[in-house]
Amino acid sequence: VIDSAYFRIRRSGSRRGGQMTGRTEETQELMKDNSMLKKRVQELERLEVDLRRAEGALKEREAAYRHLYENSHAAIYRVDFKTGKFLEANDLFCEYLGCRREDLASLSPLEIMTEESQRRFLERMEKMGRGIAVPDTAEYEVVGRNGRSWHVRLHNRFIYDTDGKVVASDVIATDVPERKRSEEALLASEARFRSIISTSQEWIWAVDTSFRHTFCNSTVEDVLGYHPDEIVQRDL
Repeated sequence: VIDSAYFRIRRSGSRRGGQMTGRTEETQELMKDNSMLKKRVQELERLEVDLRRAEGALKEREAAYRHLYENSHAAIYRVDFKTGKFLEANDLFCEYLGCRREDLASLSPLEIMTEESQRRFLERMEKMGRGIAVPDTAEYEVVGRNGRSWHVRLHNRFIYDTDGKVVASDVIATDVPERKRSEEALLASEARFRSIISTSQEWIWAVDTSFRHTFCNSTVEDVLGYHPDEIVQRDL
């Protein structure tokens, strides 16, 4: 809308005032564009504020992650499956291996594993290469450059490429020597116990709550004339 004042001058020289009101399409478009620009500027200002807040929150999370990474009681590292080498690791992992961070780029997981662990690791990698799902956790025995041997449980977070193939993994390695020693002691104890009862001259057997034989040593052959396999799973 255009409002403007005007004056008409008569022949006598006197002037007569008036008001002219008009509307043009060009003016309407200009006013509309101006309103849209103002809204857009306001939106951009709000976006800038939100972006600054998001950047601040991201920096805080990165700092918190870095603190946990560097001060964790677990060894943390990243391994590249394409090259088979370590990409990075925290100080605790380097301490376990007896190496410096700059040495990691020349090391691979296989180099620090015992032969048995290497076999299981390669089997696991072969399955992954064929697209077979594997557990996120695995246990291996590792030997560092300093000669220290330790059992670790690895917790993996796999990293995939655009084709869905695993290309790397973030790994948290926890030392589990106590549990391993307990398991080994239990197995040794069971082996000794089985050796004793299997070679005993006394007839020894075991039954479950249904009075069904669950175990019987070889002496039963001398006592009853049955082979132990004929007794197991039979009722008392």
